[in-house]
Amino acid sequence: MELELLGETAKWRSREVKYVSGGCSRVVENIPKFELGDFTGNNSEIVNPYYKTVMRLPLTELENRIPIGLVSNTYTLAQHREVAELCIKGVEGQGVDVKSLRCELGLSTLGEWMNFRIYFPDEYDFQAADDNPLKLRLECFNSVDGSSRLTILFGWYRFVCSNGLIIGKTVS
Repeated sequence: MELELLGETAKWRSREVKYVSGGCSRVVENIPKFELGDFTGNNSEIVNPYYKTVMRLPLTELENRIPIGLVSNTYTLAQHREVAELCIKGVEGQGVDVKSLRCELGLSTLGEWMNFRIYFPDEYDFQAADDNPLKLRLECFNSVDGSSRLTILFGWYRFVCSNGLIIGKTVS
């Protein structure tokens, strides 16, 4: 399944978020990787022991590492790619053929924030009493700069209209 740039856009902390859609493995290939580094001044030998920097690794040979954020020295980096791969592995572990699934990936401008979605096959859909179909979807939100928590949602979503409005109901 080829990668498709979606018309869907969003904002996260005033940064544009763009979405792509395609097969899960193809989508995951486009998720940037990050690393934690020392917080120092330029060419400085002094390291601030209380903070670390989050750096986006180059996406191409022509790019350099890009500083993304500043986090505490106790921060644990949850890689976007690892989160997505674990979600796919979990779905696959339930007997779902992940090669046939459609995934979507939304990334902020520098990739520090991610929205990853897995859409289940039609046999998992639910037809509500009002004849509006509900689609089963797993959805993840993650930031590598510590600005928001890792959130994973799983449930049926009613697509009310083409502007992306979703009405959910929580049952526990």
